[in-house]
Amino acid sequence: MSSYLSIYIVPKRKSEEEEKKHIIVAAFSRNSEIYQYFNENIHPAYNGNKEHPYTIITKDRIQDVITDLSRDISSSKDRLMEYEKYAKDNPDYIQEIIELKQYISGLQCTQGEVCFIEDMIDGIDFYEEIEEVCCNID
Repeated sequence: MSSYLSIYIVPKRKSEEEEKKHIIVAAFSRNSEIYQYFNENIHPAYNGNKEHPYTIITKDRIQDVITDLSRDISSSKDRLMEYEKYAKDNPDYIQEIIELKQYISGLQCTQGEVCFIEDMIDGIDFYEEIEEVCCNID
């Protein structure tokens, strides 16, 4: 059974009686790094939860994701420097270096995508038409 993290924008309602509409803007599969970082830091609601089917993504919550990603990128870069230092004496480190560089590149792409979501959240204050940005897991 596949599982997806879905990101939504919620337009402001014209009246309190109007039902909230959730417009999906992105979806990430369970094996994506974005899914993993959101799941670990934001703990999104499950779509089947009748009481709370969505989790609002606040500035603080998205900052937790970015901080966690930055910490992982930094520690991976530190580890890469250590591998590179010892690689000249031991060719077995070459494959580790290549894999670590690919991992860091993937984390940096993930961080860019998360920063895009952060920009949407920052835009809530600017765009009067958007009420909130939220997510859930299907």
